[in-house]
Amino acid sequence: MRHYTLGDEIRVRITIEHTPNLEDVWAIFSRREAPQTTITLIGSVDETEQLEESEHALATKRSTVVLASLVDFDHYPGLYTFYRVGVRTVGGRNIRALSTASRRVDDRNAAFYVEDEPTDIWAITAEMDADEEYYE
Repeated sequence: MRHYTLGDEIRVRITIEHTPNLEDVWAIFSRREAPQTTITLIGSVDETEQLEESEHALATKRSTVVLASLVDFDHYPGLYTFYRVGVRTVGGRNIRALSTASRRVDDRNAAFYVEDEPTDIWAITAEMDADEEYYE
């Protein structure tokens, strides 16, 4: 499981099976200790493949999406787990799906930790510039 701190970029790749054409995608991760505390990762479709096609129905597609967000002061330390994904279709419709609402959502590995900003400094190297006029 990945750990992040202030200033890090959280990146998650998700795969969605769908029928409509997708414009934007977002995923919400909620903090286990306080589920009302969330982090939203935003992205757009990276790659789409057609799974099945029929003369009598729209094709089923599978899209890969890379979502990202920077950890900032609003993101409290703790374990964050996948809660919900949302999409905006090309036609402008917003569609949301809860991770717990469907057995088809595989969120077993969709979790990460946000840690307090560390204060450890392990090594310092200082060198004097050879040009002494630089310091006058």
